[in-house]
Amino acid sequence: MAAVRVTIGDETLSASIIGYGAALQAVRLAGTAHSLCVGYPSVEDYPKRGGCAGAIVGRVANRLGHGRAVIGGTEYRIDRNEGAKHTLHGGKDGLGQRVWQVVETGEHFVTLEVQDPDGANGFPGTLTARARYEIRPGGILRLTLEARTDAPTLCNLAPHPYFNLDGDGDARRQSLWVDAETVLAVDADTVPTGAHLAVADAGLDHREARPIIESGAAYDHNYCLSTDRVALRPVARLVGARSGVAMEVRTTEPGLQIYDGAGLDTPYAGIAMEPQGWPDAPNHAGFPDITLRPGDVSRQVTEFAFSRSILE
Repeated sequence: MAAVRVTIGDETLSASIIGYGAALQAVRLAGTAHSLCVGYPSVEDYPKRGGCAGAIVGRVANRLGHGRAVIGGTEYRIDRNEGAKHTLHGGKDGLGQRVWQVVETGEHFVTLEVQDPDGANGFPGTLTARARYEIRPGGILRLTLEARTDAPTLCNLAPHPYFNLDGDGDARRQSLWVDAETVLAVDADTVPTGAHLAVADAGLDHREARPIIESGAAYDHNYCLSTDRVALRPVARLVGARSGVAMEVRTTEPGLQIYDGAGLDTPYAGIAMEPQGWPDAPNHAGFPDITLRPGDVSRQVTEFAFSRSILE
């Protein structure tokens, strides 16, 4: 595997991106010695260690229950790579495990592309996806994801970075605010049931900022931000427990999956914050539609805005 790595940045913020999974390998804020996200030293580490650290996952992020989806009236069976029961992040050879090609780069940006052929992991249509990372003034890392297809298919791309603004220790000690009233209820396999739960009833209430570890809950849930893709807006804020670094998440997406990193090599080394469509959408009436058709463009924008914070 070619060890492609591109670093972009300005005097305030820099980011390193690798070709494998178009993954965000490191984020560095001026005045802070450590990277603010979980990353591995070499490109070769990524397929060995798994966890989708920093990768762009898809073509359908998160879960498809029983690997089932109906597209244009036809039922498709998608690769069941999670316990041989469900599809996770597009199947065993999803986009997060593929080598993306750098198609354009400059001092402050890089664009990568991958093509997923018709029939890959059971999905119809050839999907062409692009990821553009850009450093903007004021400590902003902007990510734009676009996809096109030549036949009706599903598309729900998502970034999968794990953030630890303190650089080490239990990332659940970070303080989190999320602008959501409900989360999706899930079954024992973490597949949505179709129901909504009030965040307070689920023990996942972050409408006021508080350390994640205080809830005592396990986190692998979709926070329901809206019922459709909307204009870019702030949806979450993470603050380091010791570093004084804060990160605001802004996105166009209707959902924000938050995972506590329990399954990482070092459990809880980072908190995954994944803007995306709602999981298992094709199997639930009323969930935001993730169907992509020829001639249309799936386009989502997310910003991670880093700054100094007064410790809470």
